[in-house]
Amino acid sequence: MRHLLPAATLVMLPTLCVAQTTEPETDPIFEAEADIISSPTASSLNLNLEPYVYFGAKSDLDGGGEVGMRRAGWKLGLSTPISERWEFNLEFINEYSFPDISSAGALGGGDPFNTLIGAQLLPAFTWKGPGKWAWRIGGRIEYAAEAGADVGESFIGGVFASFRRQETPTFSWGFGAAVFARFDDSFWIIPLPAITWKVSDTILIYSERVGVNVQGTITEDWFLTFKARWEPREYRLTDDATSVLPGGVLRDDSVLLGVELAWRPRPNFEALLEVGGAVYQKYELLDSSGDTQFDDNADPAPYIAARLRFTF
Repeated sequence: MRHLLPAATLVMLPTLCVAQTTEPETDPIFEAEADIISSPTASSLNLNLEPYVYFGAKSDLDGGGEVGMRRAGWKLGLSTPISERWEFNLEFINEYSFPDISSAGALGGGDPFNTLIGAQLLPAFTWKGPGKWAWRIGGRIEYAAEAGADVGESFIGGVFASFRRQETPTFSWGFGAAVFARFDDSFWIIPLPAITWKVSDTILIYSERVGVNVQGTITEDWFLTFKARWEPREYRLTDDATSVLPGGVLRDDSVLLGVELAWRPRPNFEALLEVGGAVYQKYELLDSSGDTQFDDNADPAPYIAARLRFTF
């Protein structure tokens, strides 16, 4: 499934105006690393575009063999007011994952998977009430599959709701929950706590989907952020006879700890480079009946990621 779960402040609230720090990303839901930044503009329609790449080094599987993961994708988000208190938000995420597996006997050896494709559509409505409260409700429609899989069997979805309260100009908190279907006909129910805290003029702590960030200002244009997040994904496999498990499911869960350097020379452009480690990696294969046929963990491994963010 993914992302979206995989990161979480589901509520886009009145954004804190934080001097000398970039604004935290306001995520409609999980995941990815989805990550829309809502910079104040005079326009009633805000657009955000973010291409990204990720390269994870190979590491050993506990049961033998090695695995590494490379990803590339892009995110497009928009937000627009529809009344004095209501706002419509929409995010589209398209990602391609390229697993690099070698000598894993339990997976048939060699490189057993084709390109893994994910596409998510996340519509949401935000209500900004009087005083300090804001609420958000929305849904997610996701296509997640190995290239060549049955399209009709590769869709899952879910709903989410959350609230946030702005206690002071420098501190807000909130909570939400998401319910997502999985390919084995089970459901994920995920609590989504949220916080944004401007500790000082140069330090900002904020939640982001299923994760938390601590951001520091280096100069007016440069920022350094310590990031921790959980990224769960799953994909429908092909029905082809050469498939490891025809019509089955691959689950790919990871916990990432990283440091991201951001350069923001102007309000509508940002370039970001992140290095860190995938400290937890788990791979699971389910057959077409939903029964687990393979379950293994990989050793921690370093990764490097880069992205650009354009705001219109």
